[in-house]
Amino acid sequence: MDQESDNNNQRCMQLLGHPCLLALPSRLSPVSLTRTLASRIPSETNYSLLLVDGRGYNCSRCLFSSHCRGCEVLSGSEVILQAGDTLCVRFTSLSPDQRHILASTTDHPSLNDMRQNVPLTLYDCLRAFTQSETLEETDSWFCPKCERKQPATKTISVWRYPPYLIIHLERFLFHGTMSTKLDDKVIFPLDGLDVSDYVASEASTSQLYNLYACVCHMGVAQAGHYTAFARNPVTGEWHHFNDDSVTRQKPREEEYSTAYLLFYHRQGTKFDLNLPEHFTCMESGLGKDMIDCEEDMACTSGADSSNFTGPPPSLTHAAGVEVVEEGPPHPPVFQINKIIDNLNNVCEKDNSMEE
Repeated sequence: MDQESDNNNQRCMQLLGHPCLLALPSRLSPVSLTRTLASRIPSETNYSLLLVDGRGYNCSRCLFSSHCRGCEVLSGSEVILQAGDTLCVRFTSLSPDQRHILASTTDHPSLNDMRQNVPLTLYDCLRAFTQSETLEETDSWFCPKCERKQPATKTISVWRYPPYLIIHLERFLFHGTMSTKLDDKVIFPLDGLDVSDYVASEASTSQLYNLYACVCHMGVAQAGHYTAFARNPVTGEWHHFNDDSVTRQKPREEEYSTAYLLFYHRQGTKFDLNLPEHFTCMESGLGKDMIDCEEDMACTSGADSSNFTGPPPSLTHAAGVEVVEEGPPHPPVFQINKIIDNLNNVCEKDNSMEE
């Protein structure tokens, strides 16, 4: 049900009824498709057919960034269905009786036992990851003695967790040419993730972890949009990175269904920030391209160079051209890249220099 509006923010779309499985050829005429759907659509209703993904909210053909609700199916002389296409019947107006007909399907009582009313937690994922599983016949174990495939079980055990733990939530499933995006909620803690129950050895170190970054994915398996959350190591404040927009915001409940990568570090882990302490741009003896390096770097970094600190680059003379040494480890990236770029321009004019 799609109520039309010129303003996309005021459009209201609602899924009605229940999914229906149809056996259709990959190529058929619009008349044949309309005849097949006639018995399943309330009479005297105006509708259109759209190609959408399995969730029904986005087009299965267009990229996620195009914000297409679904391409028209009956617009051509032939309907060609592809893997991943779902047919969506789009209405713009329905009477109460017609709504009742679409939603008249009832659930079998056995479905209540299969539904999961409680959302998953990260501990459920760790428990499933370390549980034993029986290998299917196609993945059975090959015995080196009898040289035959035998039924077996497989168990993954973690002997020791690293100081920095990166957890990948499997959001994308691929079955041949079909792909599916999983939007199940997975509740994860920001602080105090305890993995002591999921380690095979007797650990002597702390098994508590704090989240310091998170990558999220919105969209479908074919296309989507990535955002990230990161915690400042000095102030402890959370920031949300969405393209060129950065806001102070910590992961919320909405991220439970979009979180894709979780970055944890063990509590008490010592790490060096390697923050630059002082940054200057020495101008003595520099070529024309390097004289304005301070202004260039300020424009490139989007901030005034006086706000950056770090060791100044050392300059030595060689054949009348200034050579830049990289200096101590972990220098500001923009500092080295900018000076090396300018140095290359100078070296092109002087064949005596080597990179």
